[in-house]
Amino acid sequence: MKIISLIKNNFLKKDFISYCIVGGIGLLVDISVYYVCYSFFSLSYAISNIISSHAGVVNNFVLNSIFTFKTKDKILLRFLQFYGIAFLGMILSTYLIILFTDIILMHPLIAKLFALGIVTILQFLSNKYITFRKK
Repeated sequence: MKIISLIKNNFLKKDFISYCIVGGIGLLVDISVYYVCYSFFSLSYAISNIISSHAGVVNNFVLNSIFTFKTKDKILLRFLQFYGIAFLGMILSTYLIILFTDIILMHPLIAKLFALGIVTILQFLSNKYITFRKK
C-alpha cells in the first residue's frame, strides 16, 4: 500500500506533470547540446554529457522555479540545492551512460535517454522534498 500511496502522492499530481513538461524542454536543451558536442565537436560521450547537463540544469531551475513549484524566495539557496541534486544526477547519468555504452553496447544517444529516465524520477523526488519544499 505504501508504494501506491507514494505513486499517488508524487507522480499523479500537477507538479509532477509540470516537472515532466519542464524536463521535456530541458531534455531538448540537454540532448541538443549533447548532440552538438558529441557529433560536431567530437567530444567524448562522457564530456558531452557533463556539458549538456549543465545547460539543462540552468534551464530546468528557471522553469521549475516559475512554473512547477512557483517559488520566488531564497533563489540562490534553492539554485545551489537544485544544482547539487543535478550534480549528483550528472554523476549518476554519466556512469549509467558509460555502463550502457561500454558494457551493454548501446548507442550513446540511446544510453543517454535511458539514463535520463532513471535520473528524472530520483531528481523530482529530491527537488520536491528538498529544493522547493514550502515551510
